[in-house]
Amino acid sequence: MVRSSTEAQGALFEKEDFYREIVENANSIILRMDIKGSLKFMNRYGQSFFGYQEDELIGRNVMDTIVPNKILLKRDLTALLVDFEKDHEKYIYNEFENMRKGGQRVSIAWTNKAVFNTKNKLKEIISIGNDITQRVQAERALKVSEANYRSIYNAVSDAILVQASMTGEILDANQGACEMFKCEIKDLLGAHIYK
Repeated sequence: MVRSSTEAQGALFEKEDFYREIVENANSIILRMDIKGSLKFMNRYGQSFFGYQEDELIGRNVMDTIVPNKILLKRDLTALLVDFEKDHEKYIYNEFENMRKGGQRVSIAWTNKAVFNTKNKLKEIISIGNDITQRVQAERALKVSEANYRSIYNAVSDAILVQASMTGEILDANQGACEMFKCEIKDLLGAHIYK
């Protein structure tokens, strides 16, 4: 069956509407930027998340909007984009600290897709981002808690041994245990209490 150009055009518009609906209603940040970092598109969710209106973003560089200056000191975004063109596979997934309009820092997990022109030159980057700020904050708090625990654990003069409940294998020991048994931690690890 051969479609008329009107039918083909109608089918194309229907498909465009379908994809636009998906992009605009996704609960993820979806953006397109050119190879210099200028924003070409950001969906409504992304605009709302970052606190911008569309006209405040489109045509502006991500460095002027959603990338905090602190990161630019660590890695130059221009160099990053040049490297992206050379080895885009390396940047398929990354976690990045971004910034909302009011200055609040947020952690975003980005999935990036390189788009090339007909001459196989990088034309733009399509990125989908998800807010992982709570997870990153929880991981940081856990590290602090673990460091506090470890300092107390090692400061106690009594011997502390952590063992596997079924086998009695020593999984960890503090400095007090080393002093009591007159050995190093490595000598205790893997030993069995019941043997």
